[in-house]
Amino acid sequence: MTPRKRFTAKFRKEFFAKHNGVCSICNGHIDDKREAWDIEHTNPLAMTGTNDESNLTLVHAKCHKAKTKSDVKNIAQAKRREAKNIGAVKPKGQIQNRGFVKAEKPERDAKAKLPPRRLYAEA
Repeated sequence: MTPRKRFTAKFRKEFFAKHNGVCSICNGHIDDKREAWDIEHTNPLAMTGTNDESNLTLVHAKCHKAKTKSDVKNIAQAKRREAKNIGAVKPKGQIQNRGFVKAEKPERDAKAKLPPRRLYAEA
């Protein structure tokens, strides 16, 4: 995974001007005096993203939060798939074995049924 890069104030100012203050997610104008904004990775670093300027976009902080939430879900799913693919995840449940050959039960002799006893005698 590529290490996260901190952006200088100069870079942020130039990046904002280069993108004309337009959010790449909602296409709304960003008022840099009143609204919080971020520089966001289009392709997340955890999913083969880079710190190149071609992978960076300008976004509202609220839009960035929503996208990051979906990115976290996708990153976790990708990690689970990778772990399963390389065999790092143990299979769920017990491994079924062939088992033993069941012995046949001997047949029982039929017993004579006794009539039911009366528990209380009538006087």
